[in-house]
Amino acid sequence: AASGGGSMWPLILGGIGVGALAARSGLRAFQRSGAKMPGVPPVFKDAFGGLRKESLAGFESPMTRAEAKQILNLREMNPAKDSIREAHRKLLVANHPDKGGSTYVASKINEAKEILLGKKNVWSREQQSGRVYSRKAGSAALRTELQSTVAWARSAK
Repeated sequence: AASGGGSMWPLILGGIGVGALAARSGLRAFQRSGAKMPGVPPVFKDAFGGLRKESLAGFESPMTRAEAKQILNLREMNPAKDSIREAHRKLLVANHPDKGGSTYVASKINEAKEILLGKKNVWSREQQSGRVYSRKAGSAALRTELQSTVAWARSAK
């Protein structure tokens, strides 16, 4: 009698799969009929707003000032040194390698601070246009990890 319960799992999982396919087909038929679907609440729109295709492309090589501002989540055109240092500190505290964070992401956070503070040379747009560089220098997974850290630091304000 005990072995009979294990044979039910394929039926249960198959039923869930068939139900999901039926629901998808029903939604598609509903959309084709011309009926309007209710709007998505703004909560869900904002939850996945950071996952645009260009944001998952990887890091530029060499890093630009625009990318450095994006990494540190700075919106101002020319951010003050104090705001750069504060944003750097918050992100690095949240993602320090000694606390289980990624060393690669921490190095990108440090590089962003150095570029914005002028401690590291950055290529101008004119120099970059004549130079081929890879947008795939960092993996999309690390970019996503950095974005989640930025989102966490943003919510901690």
